[in-house]
Amino acid sequence: MSNTLSLPKKKLINFSNLEDLITDLLTPDLDKKTEKKKPLKLTSSHIRALVDMPISAKLTSEQCESLSKLLLESDVELKVLLSLMVAAAKCRHSEVRKEVLGFSVHVVNNITFLNPMEDSNIFLLRDISEGNSGYLARLIKQLRSRFEKYQGKNLKPAQKRHLESNILAIAHIWAFENGKADIDKTLESFSRLLISIQPDEAEKSVNIEVDTLAATGMVYFLASQTTSPLLKDFSSILSFFKAKQDAAQSESSRSKRATVDLQEKYKNLETQTDILKAESFKKDELIKQLTGEILSLKEQQVESQQSITAQKVHLKDDTSKAKAKALNFLEEEVLPNLENSYKALEREKPKVHVALHNLDLMIERVEEELKWFRK
Repeated sequence: MSNTLSLPKKKLINFSNLEDLITDLLTPDLDKKTEKKKPLKLTSSHIRALVDMPISAKLTSEQCESLSKLLLESDVELKVLLSLMVAAAKCRHSEVRKEVLGFSVHVVNNITFLNPMEDSNIFLLRDISEGNSGYLARLIKQLRSRFEKYQGKNLKPAQKRHLESNILAIAHIWAFENGKADIDKTLESFSRLLISIQPDEAEKSVNIEVDTLAATGMVYFLASQTTSPLLKDFSSILSFFKAKQDAAQSESSRSKRATVDLQEKYKNLETQTDILKAESFKKDELIKQLTGEILSLKEQQVESQQSITAQKVHLKDDTSKAKAKALNFLEEEVLPNLENSYKALEREKPKVHVALHNLDLMIERVEEELKWFRK
């Protein structure tokens, strides 16, 4: 997969529409010495024409279909198609860039083993959650799976690898352009793709600090970019990752501070918990003490109640005895003596001495009985 856009100059040609530009791009030149077809190349003329292409540049469905077949015959690995897409990023009108993207998707959809169900767009996945979470990862996984299952003989192993890499790159562009993946997810996935293309370099990227040769190569590569026509894009990528690194470090610092704050709060809460436990223990002891006192008071209350009840019973018995004694005394002694005294006084010759005698006896008996009642 190549991203070199500065190619040998051809005769300056002006293209007024995408059909002419793509047709010329897919028409190979002949080597005058060998009379063999030269490899297809995206020239500076193509790039300039593409950048300045008017907003009205559109491909009809018939043009799209015929150009798609021509491209699959001429550009088996889709190397030139991907170069065209990359160059379209500089178009003055975004509509032209999206038209090139749409044409590229149409080309990929015409690859039979990648689109066995003849879907209108194999990049559109079904049953994806709202927000497109994990969309790009699932799309890449599906495309890789179809390449793994491909057992055809039309592609050589190297061609198959290059075609897969280029289509995966197109998938990344499509997902980003259509809002299926944000810049973070796209660049992260792209980095994994580039590493998978050169698996031998993956380990070096991990151990770069101890790999002097790799470190030296990186320094010289960066130096070479100062005169590169892609300097602006390359600088933007470096700035993006630097900003991401700074943001990650800032977030790490905030996380550390937050962790320290949480640890401090945890210690404070532990201290408060210990204090509350001690206070709770004291309150438990006080509750036990008060509970004991309440039980003691309840027992005293029960005993007092029993005593009062006994006294009431005893008083009731004494009252009954006093009433019975008083009744007997009145009926058996007082009343008869009074009657006798009355009869003695009622005679023609009242027997006063008899009445007085009876009254003296009654007074003595009443005094005796009063002594008993007073007890």
